[in-house]
Amino acid sequence: MKHQAQIIKVAVKLISATVTLVIFAITAYTLSIVWRVSNAEQSIFGRSDLIPLALEQKQFDQPPTQESYGKKTYSHMVRGQPLQVYEQLVNSFQHVYGSALAASEIGELGADLLFKANEYFEAIFWRNSGTLNFYFDTKKDLANNAVGRKIGAEIKTGSLSGAAAEQQMIDKVFTALDGGLAYKNCSERRVSQLPSLNDYGCPFLLNIQEMRRSDKSVVLK
Repeated sequence: MKHQAQIIKVAVKLISATVTLVIFAITAYTLSIVWRVSNAEQSIFGRSDLIPLALEQKQFDQPPTQESYGKKTYSHMVRGQPLQVYEQLVNSFQHVYGSALAASEIGELGADLLFKANEYFEAIFWRNSGTLNFYFDTKKDLANNAVGRKIGAEIKTGSLSGAAAEQQMIDKVFTALDGGLAYKNCSERRVSQLPSLNDYGCPFLLNIQEMRRSDKSVVLK
């Protein structure tokens, strides 16, 4: 009996150590994605919302445009062209590019699970969770994640690697954003017509948002 108890104790310790290592590995990889996306943001948009990487960042201090839907913008040279940058555009880039990075490295399933976990985390902890705008932003994020995963899968099976593959990935991300395949703003009318959160494989995500809603006049689905 004492021998069996010792075996169980050792097994529990091994399981605990394995779980700890897995959690550490997932956390470390997630942080690596956040870091690399932040670097790309800073390089392309002159601003990084995930991790501030510069003391002076571009500020949204210019008038809105049609694409920004009432939100302030700033002017910046993006990929050799002048562009009015707005917060939702930067956020959309984060999701498409981040999902593409993950899919090219850990596969589409791994990228899907990782970025779905992000949506649950935000639904639980973000202060504006429960608002209608947050709900549509979640839909936009999930749609953009799917676009990013496809891009990552294409890069993974391609012949390029290293910096060349990364540049091709960024090119494809902007092609998707500029061509309408991805979504630049959660205020776009077509975002409301996207599949439900359940259809995106996120059970109970809507329930979490509903629990935090103060305005029940609009039914989410």
